[in-house]
Amino acid sequence: MPLNIDRSPHRRGLIIIIAVYLVANALILALVNPDVKLTQAADGGSWQTPALALLAHGGFVDLDDPSRPDTYRPPMYPLFQAGVMMVAGVDAIVVAQIL
Repeated sequence: MPLNIDRSPHRRGLIIIIAVYLVANALILALVNPDVKLTQAADGGSWQTPALALLAHGGFVDLDDPSRPDTYRPPMYPLFQAGVMMVAGVDAIVVAQIL
C-alpha cells in the first residue's frame, strides 16, 4: 500500500529557496563594480592566469613565458575557466561562477 504524502509544502519550500538564490545572485551581479577584475581578488589571478595561458598558448604554461610550465594550480578549474572564456568571453566567468 503506497503512502500518499502531500509534497506541496516541500515543493513550495524548494521554490522559495531557488527564488532567494536567484534574487541574491542577481543583486550581486547588478551591484558588483564592473571595473573590478578577477585578478584583483585575493587569489583570483593565480586561477585566471593559467586559464588565459591555456587560451593563448594551448597548454598549462606561464602566460608571459610559454617555455616554462605552470604547475602551481590544479588543472580542472583553470580548464573550466578557459572553456567559459572561449565560449562567452573573459568577463563571462563572473556569471559562470555565480551560477
